[in-house]
Amino acid sequence: MKKILLIAAFLLSGSTAFSQTADKIFSDLKSNEGVYYMEITKEMIEMARATGDDKAFGKMKDLDNIKLMEIGDADTIGEMRLKLSSLEKGGYKVLIEEQSQNGEQVTIYTLTKGNITKELLTIAQDSNNCQLMLYKGLDSGSFINFLKMSSASF
Repeated sequence: MKKILLIAAFLLSGSTAFSQTADKIFSDLKSNEGVYYMEITKEMIEMARATGDDKAFGKMKDLDNIKLMEIGDADTIGEMRLKLSSLEKGGYKVLIEEQSQNGEQVTIYTLTKGNITKELLTIAQDSNNCQLMLYKGLDSGSFINFLKMSSASF
């Protein structure tokens, strides 16, 4: 019986050991060749709010930070795709996955705790490059407002 419990514990720990977080993907890839990386910190967001510019950040009151990454190197894009394949083991769910006729693909992942969306990761890629955007600290109301703002811009 002990042997069965040990094997079960090992198998369960193995499934989470290879899980990935969006933060880790950014951290692992940001210094690679052909990568442009930028982070908008909570302090920068609060400074923007203090200027009275509610258009940009006022609707997302709980936003902690935004990370942006553009990848133009084929090897790094391959590495990123490999890392993305284990996001779901880390609790991320695919919200939207669309591909156009010319091969452009958009995928949106969310990480939720209960009914609250804590992270939103968007990935837009074509044959030559890839853009990732990570929004952290969203609550459910902010998430809905974010989607409204995004759809209005298209």
